[in-house]
Amino acid sequence: MRRLICAALAAAVLAGTGLAQDSCRVFVWDNDAGEPAQRAPAVCMDSISNCYYVWADYRLLAWDIFGQRFDAGTVTYDSCNFLVNSSRGDGRMRRYPDVACDTAGWFVACWEEYSSSTGYNISCRRFDPQGNPLALQSLVRQTTTSIPLGFPKIARDKHSGDYVIVWQELRSGAACVYARAYNRNGTAKTDTFRVNDATANAWHPDVAMNDTLVVIAWGDSRSGNWDIYARNYYITTGSMSARGASYLVNGDGGVRRQDYPSVSMPCSTATPNNNRYTVIAWEDARNFTGDISSDIYCRQYAADG
Repeated sequence: MRRLICAALAAAVLAGTGLAQDSCRVFVWDNDAGEPAQRAPAVCMDSISNCYYVWADYRLLAWDIFGQRFDAGTVTYDSCNFLVNSSRGDGRMRRYPDVACDTAGWFVACWEEYSSSTGYNISCRRFDPQGNPLALQSLVRQTTTSIPLGFPKIARDKHSGDYVIVWQELRSGAACVYARAYNRNGTAKTDTFRVNDATANAWHPDVAMNDTLVVIAWGDSRSGNWDIYARNYYITTGSMSARGASYLVNGDGGVRRQDYPSVSMPCSTATPNNNRYTVIAWEDARNFTGDISSDIYCRQYAADG
């Protein structure tokens, strides 16, 4: 017997001070047979604190991407979850989703797809604030079985609705970071382009953006050990262009392992504010003799990069 239960995904509503105000659970699917559950949640929030969640879900006996909407009081807008991907029954495994929205709650989800017969894809789909799809899912990047790619991340300009998707991809024997930019209606502003500018491995990217700037960070092995590098891009109405070369973020390049960066930035650089920063955080093993244990470090940059 199948049933809806309040289970695997939990969320907390935070006050401006960072204190938890309440907690809630996101409905997921389960049954008496004990089938595998849900993984890899991601969430975004609009200007009035409505939240949009996505995750990988095995309820239909294949890995799909599901979503759920909550209002600012952690009350579900919908009585059940909704399926994010529009293609099913094709033998593809869908995982590692991410989601981003604008101030009004128009949101875009992206995810990795894989099948042994057709290879890897990065796909995305756009939704309105009520969770209604605006189109079928679309391909961001498609490869053959010989070119693994995955771990996509997405950022969206809160005002214009333009968005950028990044991912890692194996080319010429090395892991690289690639990206693609879109306008709000899903039309590609760029083709796929390489972000890292060294020949060493680069992976686990993250991205943030506002009305003028895109910042992409990743783990990078060019120094013989894993460091955090980042690169800034100008974003305009019809294009996206690099603002110089990549730069080292952590201050001890090549000494210990640094990986899994996360990037956040203010939604606009137009309003002067001395407290506006771009922040990059990462996992850092500099204080340990091995790479098993690590701390969390961060670094601030001016809001304009």
